[in-house]
This record gives sequence, C-alpha cells and structure tokens, in this order.
Amino acid sequence: MATGTLFVFMHGLSLVKDWPDHLEVVLPEVPGHQTMAGSWLEETPIARKALLKLEGVPYRTVAFPPADGLLDLTAIARLTRRRRAATLILPKPDSIIGLLRVIDPKAVTRADTGAVLATNVATIQIYVYGFTDETQIALNGHYWEPHTLGGAISLHVISTQEGPVGAQHEQETEDVLRAVLAGYPGLTYVKLPPPVWAAAEVNLFGGKRTLSSQLPQSVVDTQTGALPCRVGADRISHRPDRPPGQNETGRTPRPGLMASSRPARGRRF
Repeated sequence: MATGTLFVFMHGLSLVKDWPDHLEVVLPEVPGHQTMAGSWLEETPIARKALLKLEGVPYRTVAFPPADGLLDLTAIARLTRRRRAATLILPKPDSIIGLLRVIDPKAVTRADTGAVLATNVATIQIYVYGFTDETQIALNGHYWEPHTLGGAISLHVISTQEGPVGAQHEQETEDVLRAVLAGYPGLTYVKLPPPVWAAAEVNLFGGKRTLSSQLPQSVVDTQTGALPCRVGADRISHRPDRPPGQNETGRTPRPGLMASSRPARGRRF
C-alpha cells in the first residue's frame, strides 16, 4: 500500500465553489472548448454534462487553503446550473500551487467599472493532496488509470480551445460566463506577453531543472516542460509568428475563477 502525493493540474478556464467539505469545480460549456481529463498527454474527452468525483483522498471539513492564483469573485457572483460542460467534485486540497503568473498593476479589471480585481494571477493551478493507498485513487464518472512516478500521481483537467482564437471566441466566453455566473460583471485582462515562470520557477528551463520545493523532480522532469504551450490553449495560437501562450488579441490565459453558489454576502461562505 504505497503512499504519496496527488497533483491535480487545472488547465484553462474553470470555476471553483468552496463548500464546507468539498470543492465544486465547473468547466463552462464554451463553444469550441475541449474538456478532457487523465494522465499527462493521455487525457480523454469528458462526457457532456458529466459529474465526476475524485476518490482515494480524504474529504475533510477544513478551511480553503490560500487561493494561490485563483481570481476570487465570491463577493460579486454566484454559480448557477446553466451552461456547464462538466462538474467535478474534489476534496479540499492540502495546498494550491499557482504557476505561469501574470503580474501587472491591472492584470484583471471589471469591465463595467474598471476596478482592479487582481494584480497577480496564475494561469495554471495545481491542487495538492496526500494519499495513503494509491490503489484507491480514481476519478468516478471518467475512465482514468493513475500512474505513480517517484511517489507522485498527476491528474490533468483541461478546459480550453485548441488552436487560434480571436474576438468572437472572447465574446462567446464572456456570454457563457454570464450564464454560468449570476452577477458576473465581465472581466478585462491586461494585454501582455505570455506569462513567464516566476523567480522560484525560472530554473525549470535551465540546467538545474528545479521548481522550488513544491513539485517532486519526477513531475518537473516529465510533465511541466510543455506547460507554457498547453495552459489556456483557449488563449493560444500556435502560429510561428506569435510566441507560445499569446492569443489573437494579445491577452494571456484566463486564471481559474472562484465564485459563490448562493447570493454573495461579502465572504467566501
């Protein structure tokens, strides 16, 4: 009975609701989006409107860990049951790692008022869990064969557009978010070059190939080298004249969004 750590990588657009003993993660039904889950480079399509539940790690009534890189909309919007491609039920993670950050004084602002909502957001979030029996790890509702490597198991959840995107896709995404989130104000993302690895992550593409102490070397070596080209494919054009990670409008990938599923009361709930 091997123990270890499970890393759940969230690629692309997702919305997270914090319940007392679990997280409700919604993949919006955006036209053209691919919704997939599975091991690295072995992800398979998620059935439309599927309800998936992560098993093999404990469900606990604990505080939500620091929302590293998530954009918190709990005081503004609430989740509905509309326009969902799929819903995942996850335990509360031990921690959240945010990678490929966008850092700018106006990284994300409200489209209606121009108010700044975030200056530092991550375009990849990794939920971290400890497990005591690798044979019990499963994603109920979706076929997945977990693989252990150096004591680590990784699950990748993708909710992105494959290929170039432009203004029409941006508008379609905003329309879907207004349906999924009651009270959604519309968001504007700063036009910047593609997000880069932060100082603690910069050695990933150098000789040391380390990623601080948050990811085991087995995961760094095998699963993060292509992340800049995979994150937010819903924001990526693979044209050779555009750097990987940048879309048709120059915007960077959307971060995960955190929202309430009951009327906002100025707290996470």
